[in-house]
Amino acid sequence: MTANMLTGVCVISADTALVVGANGILLRSTDGGISWEEQESGTASVLKGTSFADRNTGCVVGFNGTILWTNTWTDIAESEVVPWKGPDEFVLEQNYPNPFNPVTNIEYSLGVVSRQPSVATRVRLAVYDLLGREVTVLVNEQKAPGRYQVEFDGAKLSSGVYIYRLTAGNYTESKRMLLLR
Repeated sequence: MTANMLTGVCVISADTALVVGANGILLRSTDGGISWEEQESGTASVLKGTSFADRNTGCVVGFNGTILWTNTWTDIAESEVVPWKGPDEFVLEQNYPNPFNPVTNIEYSLGVVSRQPSVATRVRLAVYDLLGREVTVLVNEQKAPGRYQVEFDGAKLSSGVYIYRLTAGNYTESKRMLLLR
């Protein structure tokens, strides 16, 4: 069907669903998933999430502040793409895919820490096992405000739940991820 990584799904009704993914991929099924038709998105960004009020009205979001809005399927190619203007807050996203085997992606946004948007902050992104032992450090450096993505390869780890923690200035957040072999 597609060689693109799929990252999100929205079941709109018993017979209609939308799947989104890398390279702006939009796949729509109107027959309960038996067949899928690729829709033109007008973007090459990774699309991550969808939400629809009904069969025709909805929104798709993705990396770099991509927002697609449609009120009919016939005009989704002309949907508005809103450019990303930079983060105003710190955010640690859920890794994807999750569960993973053995590679997953972790995304985070660094907000402005002072009145000067170019000021960098010390960033540390580390992975821990459930006993709190540090498995690896993925990022440990000064970073400017912006959106970042890091690939984590768990090939040398056993199956299980791992915690990843982002610390940037006064901001700290942790999330769980599951490695399945």
